[in-house]
Amino acid sequence: MKIKIDESSGFCFGVVNAIKKAEQELETSSQLFCLGDIVHNGQEVRRLASKGLKTIEHAQLELLFDEKILFRAHGEPPSTYALAERHRLKVIDATCPVVLMLQKKIKKAYQENAGVQIVIYGKIGHAEVNGLVGQTDGTAIVIEGEQDLDKIDFSKVEEKEGDEKSVIGDKDGKVPVKAHHEAHGPKVESAKKATARTRKKV
Repeated sequence: MKIKIDESSGFCFGVVNAIKKAEQELETSSQLFCLGDIVHNGQEVRRLASKGLKTIEHAQLELLFDEKILFRAHGEPPSTYALAERHRLKVIDATCPVVLMLQKKIKKAYQENAGVQIVIYGKIGHAEVNGLVGQTDGTAIVIEGEQDLDKIDFSKVEEKEGDEKSVIGDKDGKVPVKAHHEAHGPKVESAKKATARTRKKV
């Protein structure tokens, strides 16, 4: 039996970059805090923990002062950066460039279109989605599927960002949403292209 590993398999670029930054910092420091698991892989999290990476959650961040903290590839909302500054934390920012691009795009749309409703396709509460919602001062609406469409006022929709990996290609969520847009309002859609390309190849 032959086992072939696809060239696109493994961690995405953003996660690889975050891991490299953590390893580089731990070469000269005995410990480094990370806000949330650096990757959804228990083995890798344990490996980095053995080198001194300490994973904390947002509630613990409130109690952290004068330390180094790594922001993982998922990205964080502006409020997290503000907290880090107040607590004199040195931030090692490993936000994925693709996520950062989406954050900037959403923030621009929010600032330049007063009163416009910004809708984000994604999983409610997911770290990456929280970072995107934070660019709108918490006003963006997050929808996971057809059951959430009643939250949208289609007369106000200007920007709809489809970024969350679990939603891309999800027939139970994304396809009905697209159909509803065609029937009830404008459709402006973008997705995480790197993830979409990988899925298409697989």
